[in-house]
Amino acid sequence: MARHRELSKPHEHITKEILLLLLQSGASLAIEVIDTFHIKFRHPLSHMGPDWEVYYPSSVNRQLTRLWRHGYAQVTESRGGYAVTLSDRGKTEILRYDVHDLEVPTQTHWDGMWRMVIFDIPSGEEHVRAAFRDHLKSIGFYQMQKSVYVYPYPCDKQIQFLREVYGIPHFVKIATICSLENDEDLRKIFKL
Repeated sequence: MARHRELSKPHEHITKEILLLLLQSGASLAIEVIDTFHIKFRHPLSHMGPDWEVYYPSSVNRQLTRLWRHGYAQVTESRGGYAVTLSDRGKTEILRYDVHDLEVPTQTHWDGMWRMVIFDIPSGEEHVRAAFRDHLKSIGFYQMQKSVYVYPYPCDKQIQFLREVYGIPHFVKIATICSLENDEDLRKIFKL
């Protein structure tokens, strides 16, 4: 198999792959500590599967070191040597990669309840507010007012996930409403 140039795989892609590898390993992966500033995987990349053969080992080890330095991974020492694991910060970071696949499933039968998301994101966080608002729209929410969005199906887990990813858990509220005055237009929008 011909090796691709490392530029064919952007650094963010390598970062995502390393974080996913650490998440999937569940425990830890063996590494070598070269000095206080550099670490590398102990085994060749081919041991991690054929998908890893497209990367240069130096690129992977550079990104692994960067993740460690920035607190996304942690290094521990044991009798068998050193191991790298995903830190809590790394677990939060991996959530950011999953956010693009987020969806709220529709149901065959509507339970008659409206799910309302209300948010008040502080000034100075306009980019977060815009991203959160765009994400609500992309998964099917309808904007009733400036910071009030509605959806007919259960979505608490997805909204809780989104507000954690965007770092705004205290600024977003979720309500389940059994009666909403004049909701005929919403029923038409959602074809209920």
